[in-house]
Amino acid sequence: MTLRLSYATRRNGYAAPMARGASPVVERSGYLADETVFNFIRTEIEEIVTRRRIKAPVYVCHSLGCFVGLDAASREIGSYVIAINMPASPWYGFRHAFGVALRMVRIAATQGIEDAARFRDNWVYFGRPRTDDLAHQRLRQIRQQTNCYTTPRRQDIALFLKSVLLEHRRKGAFEPRVLLLQGDCDRIAPAREADLLCKRLPCCSLVTIDGAHVLPVTHPREDIREIEDF
Repeated sequence: MTLRLSYATRRNGYAAPMARGASPVVERSGYLADETVFNFIRTEIEEIVTRRRIKAPVYVCHSLGCFVGLDAASREIGSYVIAINMPASPWYGFRHAFGVALRMVRIAATQGIEDAARFRDNWVYFGRPRTDDLAHQRLRQIRQQTNCYTTPRRQDIALFLKSVLLEHRRKGAFEPRVLLLQGDCDRIAPAREADLLCKRLPCCSLVTIDGAHVLPVTHPREDIREIEDF
């Protein structure tokens, strides 16, 4: 999915008017999510882009959306990509997510749907099978400000297929500047596969954060600090 905003600003559901010479910010969300996954970092990115007077397009991407954003950025001169929780390849991401789904099915069969849903949230948001009640209370609060889906939509299937096809598509003529933000507890895009990402993107800056697969939601301050330094 794509949302093009001036300086990534959206208030009351409307895009703010684009300032003259403003850098377009394009958001590419990942599987089972939409652009609300960037709600906690959008305004800060707006401020960084404005303060630095960046003219080139800036792509802010999450998970499978990173493959789409990188392909588009390779066709625009001087562009930037902030790739968050990017799998080493679409198939790597699918394999790891499928493993989590199988464990969910086993838990649902033996312990019930509620325990399976809690396991999913623990694994995706925290990178571990169990968490305390305080962590889940915090998660409920922040999820009220985002849209995350439990079953695939048509656009989710389309995103996966598109990211697979882009693996075989010739990239554009330009080399974007790329910041990779990975979670060291991420079970879907594991940090241990970062060397594969670095081979794919030899000129990228790689930063590992103490988090799991939804860093824009769970670790917005750390994300913004690294984006600011980048």
